[in-house]
Amino acid sequence: MFKKKIEHKNYKEKACSVGFDEMYIKEFLEYSKQYDFIEGFQDLGTYFRMNKSVNCVLVFLASGIYSGWKFPVAYYLSNSGVKK
Repeated sequence: MFKKKIEHKNYKEKACSVGFDEMYIKEFLEYSKQYDFIEGFQDLGTYFRMNKSVNCVLVFLASGIYSGWKFPVAYYLSNSGVKK
């Protein structure tokens, strides 16, 4: 999807920076019939599902330097923010 978004742009329009930011979000648990489990817990993959509800998101965002496009690259949901 990202490739399609920039393939028609010239070299200068493709120049970008990647930044990240985290924000706190509302905790919310919900049963998923499709996957047969409760969504809203911290889940970082097959062996990293934890019994902690999610209240923070870390987002990686690519932004055009010379043009105004933005594209979310990845996001991670967790139970707490990054420790300083």
